[in-house]
Amino acid sequence: MDRTTNNYRAIHFLVRHGHALAITVAAVIGLGGLAAALAGWSWAWFPAGLLLAALAYLMFRSYAEIVQVIAETLLPR
Repeated sequence: MDRTTNNYRAIHFLVRHGHALAITVAAVIGLGGLAAALAGWSWAWFPAGLLLAALAYLMFRSYAEIVQVIAETLLPR
């Protein structure tokens, strides 16, 4: 195996799976809001969870795109 392929494993993982990771994190946060509402905490947790899920998706997706740009421009092939 090439030496450069072993380096930066986390970056390569984010380039390959960044979008799926963003969706997974957002889904977990949204389901957490739903679970809190169903557990009787307050129904305000459900829209709060959905809002936080959308924000988390945007943050994780933009982070994955930034990492992809860095990987394409700065890392050796």
